[in-house]
Order: sequence, then C-alpha cells, then structure tokens
Amino acid sequence: MSALKNKTRISQNIPLRLLREGRPFLVPIYYAMLTSFLAREGIKNSGSYLFADHIYVGKPNGRFFVGALLDAVLLKLPSSASFKKRYEYTRDGVIKKLLYSKTQEPKRVLSVPCGIPRELVEAATYLRSAAPEIYDQTMFYCVDLDLQTIEEARRFVEAHGHNNFVFVRADALKSAAYPLRFDCIVSTGFNEFIDDDELLTFFTNAINALREDGLFITSLTKKHHLSDYLMKNVAELFVHYRSEDRLCSIAKNAGAKNVTISCDPIGCQLFIDATK
Repeated sequence: MSALKNKTRISQNIPLRLLREGRPFLVPIYYAMLTSFLAREGIKNSGSYLFADHIYVGKPNGRFFVGALLDAVLLKLPSSASFKKRYEYTRDGVIKKLLYSKTQEPKRVLSVPCGIPRELVEAATYLRSAAPEIYDQTMFYCVDLDLQTIEEARRFVEAHGHNNFVFVRADALKSAAYPLRFDCIVSTGFNEFIDDDELLTFFTNAINALREDGLFITSLTKKHHLSDYLMKNVAELFVHYRSEDRLCSIAKNAGAKNVTISCDPIGCQLFIDATK
C-alpha cells in the first residue's frame, strides 16, 4: 500500500521551526489555532477526513470558549464556505446522474478516496425517499486507503440506515481499486495532494472505470492567500494548485471525451465533470 498522500507535515516541532526561521510572531498563533477543532485537525493530521467533514457540517467546536470562537471564525472564511460547496456539488451531481441515467441496468456509484462519504449518504437518503425504485437498484462503493477512515465511513453509513454500501480498502492510484464499471465516480480532497503524473494516473483509472455514459465528478482547491499562508506556515499542509487549462488537459489525456470545469460562486473551488 502507498503512503497517505495528505500527510505533508515535515517538522517534529513546528514552533521550534518558526523560531529558527525568525518568525516568532507565528508561535502564539500556532498555539491559539490548536484550540480550534478545525485548525488542530489540519495541524496534527494534515487536513484529514475529519477536517473536511467538520467544514461540511459547519458546527463550531473547540477547546474552551476561545477555541469555539476561533473555530466559528475559521468556518466563516471564504475558503471554508467554498470548501463546503464541493460536497454539495458532488451530492447533487450524483442525484442528477442517477435520476436521469438512461441505462436500465443496476447502477453503481463510487467515492474514492471516500473519507466520510457524506455526499453519497445524503444522495442515497434523498433517493430512498424521492425515487425508491432507483435507490433499490443502486449500490454505493466507498474506497479508501486508510483503514480507520473505512471503519468511520462504515459507522456513518450504518447510522443512516443504508445497507446498499460496499467498503473497500484500496489505493486510488492502483487500477485494482476499480474492479467494476460505474455510472458515477466522485472524488474530493485528493487532487490537491498529488503531483501531475499521479493526477493523470488517478484520472485515467477513474475514467477507465466508467461505463460508456458514466460521469466522473471531482474538484480542486484554488488558492486563497490567507488560508494558504496558514496552511503552509502553521500547519505544514502543502497542496497543489492548477489552472483550469491544466486540469482540462490532464482529463483529456486520461481519456475523457468531454470536460466541463466550473467555479463555485465564492471562487475557491473548481468543479470538474468528465465523461467517457
């Protein structure tokens, strides 16, 4: 198995590094940030699945009053509000794809790496109520490399009463992680942590795993200067930013016939829809 790509922290002691670099003013900011759940998760676990889901839920949490207050401030940053849009966009894309799919065969949806598959669970919950005939013929697959994430995802799905989810521990960069053909594949929070060659491999794996009318929905974070500064200097969380043209080129080289790229209204997230 490959190493988790989002583990970007390089220093054993971030405050000591900041002092050595002549930036002592960031040390109190570092310790203050640790009181916020969002910031602490970003610092300690390099932007884990809990970091992402905390933004999606949007409920402030932290140590002491100051931690909760700081968490609320961070959740209201444009970058956080934009970040939340990616899961909503993905959820709505899955629903639309399944509702308007022309195939009469049983349907399959894949989230890779899945993290907490909130977008799939909310899509499934909607379909269970609004289109039970589609819900009954759809299987949802959750693939992730991290075993703890898989177990957390399983508990999350079970808490919502769904029994049409399959959980697989596998590497998104390995073709073996895609043994079936899918109507829709979704991925958020992964592209930022892999280089261009790995991104091409990932896109190729995903597009090859689609049915002929299948849809690949993914995203990429655009640079927000304050958030990027804090991520790099306080959390040592390093990500890749790419232009729309670069994303389109990689998707086309991966085998996509049609690629549509849009930006959320806030301007910090790119959404990519690619069809086979």
